[in-house]
Amino acid sequence: MADATPTTTPPIHVYVCRAKSCTRRGAAELAAALEATFAAQGLPARVLRHDCFDLCKQAPNVLVALPGREQHLYTQVHPKRAAHFAESLVEAARAATPETSPS
Repeated sequence: MADATPTTTPPIHVYVCRAKSCTRRGAAELAAALEATFAAQGLPARVLRHDCFDLCKQAPNVLVALPGREQHLYTQVHPKRAAHFAESLVEAARAATPETSPS
């Protein structure tokens, strides 16, 4: 008897800018909040620090790589919205994952 393979969300890679302007506008808090949200939900995500994206006036900046999709750069991501932002990324990753049916 074959077991159904559970649907898993592919890993999400999130690159948070660590340059001066982004740091001043809460990038470290944003990264920590994203990590906490992903961990609390048991989601496969990596939050990495990245050098400047050269969009300092629109800080803090976040580059997101979802499996099977083009990378997308988000600007002005406020740390207080980190949980909502993380949840929207998870939903997008799950939507991109084909469901596995039992054999």
